[in-house]
Amino acid sequence: MEGRAMVLLALALALIASTNTSLAHTHYYSKPRPYTPMKKHVTNLHFYFHDTVSGPNPSAVLVAKPNTTSKPNLPTFGLLYAIDDPLTVGPDPASEAIGRAQGLYNLDDYSDGIFTERLEKEIT
Repeated sequence: MEGRAMVLLALALALIASTNTSLAHTHYYSKPRPYTPMKKHVTNLHFYFHDTVSGPNPSAVLVAKPNTTSKPNLPTFGLLYAIDDPLTVGPDPASEAIGRAQGLYNLDDYSDGIFTERLEKEIT
């Protein structure tokens, strides 16, 4: 049994030694050059997001709400909405549609009505 352990130890040491020597003989295929940042290009997008939560065709629908029987003074905390809102070129909902915003948002603050969005905006 001791002989077998010695053979395994010798093989492990040989593997380590061959790995270290092979790393010492590697070559770079290109010369390093200094980093030069690309010129920044800024694009400003202007669109209007229309969120309709009531009426015959709402674009935001309540999908989950907490059981608030223990805290009735928190009517909006914890609400989760699924949305499919139009994006338009003007503030009027009837203006030209240029895309859609789809995703979820939830109301996640007890006092200030702060909400978190998780959206994908598709511009066509």
